[in-house]
Amino acid sequence: MAEISTQQKDGDLLNKGIRRTPKPPLHAGAEIWGTAQAAHLFMRAAFGGTQAEIGMLGSLPREEALNLLLADAPLPPPPGAWVSEPYITEGLTQEQLMELQRLNRERIDQLINWWVELMRGALYNLREKMALFWHGHFATEADVVNLAQWLFIHTDMLRRNTLGNFRTFLKEMWKDPAILIYLDGNQNNRIHPNENFARELLELFTMGVGNYTEQDIKEAARAFTGWRVDRTTLTSYFVPNRYDSSVKTFLGQSGNFDGDAIIDIILQQSVTATFICHKLYQFFVSPEVDDTRVTALADIFRNNDYEIKPVLRAMFESDYFYDENSVGVIIKSPVHLTISSVRQFAATTVDPTYMFVASRLLDQILLDPPNVAGWPGQRAWISPTTLALRGAYGETVIKGGNINRPNANPDRVKPIVVDAMAFARSFGVNKARELLDKWIEHLLPFGVDENSKEFLLSVLIETADENDWSLDYPGADVRVKNCLTQIVRLPEFQLT
Repeated sequence: MAEISTQQKDGDLLNKGIRRTPKPPLHAGAEIWGTAQAAHLFMRAAFGGTQAEIGMLGSLPREEALNLLLADAPLPPPPGAWVSEPYITEGLTQEQLMELQRLNRERIDQLINWWVELMRGALYNLREKMALFWHGHFATEADVVNLAQWLFIHTDMLRRNTLGNFRTFLKEMWKDPAILIYLDGNQNNRIHPNENFARELLELFTMGVGNYTEQDIKEAARAFTGWRVDRTTLTSYFVPNRYDSSVKTFLGQSGNFDGDAIIDIILQQSVTATFICHKLYQFFVSPEVDDTRVTALADIFRNNDYEIKPVLRAMFESDYFYDENSVGVIIKSPVHLTISSVRQFAATTVDPTYMFVASRLLDQILLDPPNVAGWPGQRAWISPTTLALRGAYGETVIKGGNINRPNANPDRVKPIVVDAMAFARSFGVNKARELLDKWIEHLLPFGVDENSKEFLLSVLIETADENDWSLDYPGADVRVKNCLTQIVRLPEFQLT
C-alpha cells in the first residue's frame, strides 16, 4: 500500500500521527442524533453493528436507542452443565487425574468461546462490554485460578453485577472464589493476615494510591480474614475460628469490622466514586480525562447510591461523548477489534476459537490479564509486530486465511466468512466514489485525507474509468475485497 500522509495528532500509532479528516461534526447539541452518533455510541458502548443496524438506530429518537442499550436482558444459559460440577480429585488414579486436567483445559477453552459468541452475538451489548471492562478491573488470571468452574462463576458474577449496584457488586466480588484464590484471600486468617487482597482493593479496585495508609491496608486485611473455598461445592465459605474478631481502625473509624463493613466505609469516601468514574470515562470517552466531567459523574454515582446505570446514561447522553475531540481517540483493544470487525462486516461464519487466538496474538488473552492491574490499554496495544498483525487479521476477515498460519490458502482456510459483495451492496449505492465514502463513514471513526482517498479509489477501480465503474463491473468482487483490505489496514481502523 502507498504511504498514507499523516500528521501528528492525539492517537499517535507507532510514533506516526493520523491526519483527522472528520465527518460532519458529530454533535452540535442534544437535539442532534443520526447515523454518525449511533455508530459512535454502539462502537463504544457495545461492539459496533452492521450498516443496516446502525441505520435503524440512527432513525430512532436518541432516548429510545439509549433505552434499548441500557435495558435489562435475561442472563444467557451457561456454556454447559459442567459449570456446577464438583471438582473432586481424591481417589483418582494418575491417568484419571490427567484426564480431568485435560477436561478442565477444554472447558476453559469452551468458556472463552462462549464469551466470544456472547460479545459478537447482539447489537444491544452494553452488558458484555461492561463485563469486559470489569474483567480488566477485577482482574484474575486463569493460570492461577486454574479451574473452569470458578472462572465461569467469576465471569457470571461480573455479568450479573455489571450494570447494577456497585456496593452489592463489591460485597459479592470479595467473596468470589476466583478472587479469593488469586489474591490469597483463601489463606487470610487471624494468625497470619494476608494483605494482598486488601492492598489491591484499595489501590486498584476502589480508591487509588494516596488515599489510604499502610496501616489501613493492615487493618482491612484483618477484616477480610476467615474465608475459604471448596472445590466440591464450588463456593466460598466462612470459618469463624480463622476470623479476626478484634477491633480494627480503618480510615479513621474503629469497630469490629468484617469485610462488608470495610466496603461500606470505602464507599463513604468521596474519592471512591471519582476513582471509578475516572476509569469509566477513560474506557468509554477518552484517555484524556476532563476532571470537571468526572466530578459530575461521581456526584451522580454517589447520589444514586452507587447504581452504575445512571452514570452510564449521563455519559452517553452528554454532548462531550459525541464531541469531535472524543472521536477516534481510543485504540481498540484486541478483543474489541476482533469482535467489532466481524460485526461491522456482517460476517456469516465466525470461528470463536480463531477470534480468541487472534486477540491472543495481539496481546489480549480473555480470562488471563497480565496481572492484577488488568490490561494497561491504549499505546500498550501497539507495537510494530501487533500493528502488522492487526492489519493481517483485518485481511483475513475480508479475504480468508489465518494470521496464525500465514501460508494457509485463504480460499480454503476461512475461519471468518464475509460476503464482501453483499456488504458493498448493503449501502444502496453503486458508483465508486460514493461507495467509498459510505465505507469510510461506516468503518472509520473519522475521514481520511484526499491523498488516501484517491489511493483507495484507485485500488477499487484500478484502470477503469471512474464514471463507468459500478458493482456490476467485471472483476468488481476482487477489487471490492482489495479496497476493503486496504481500509482495514489503515491506522484509523484501529481507533474508535
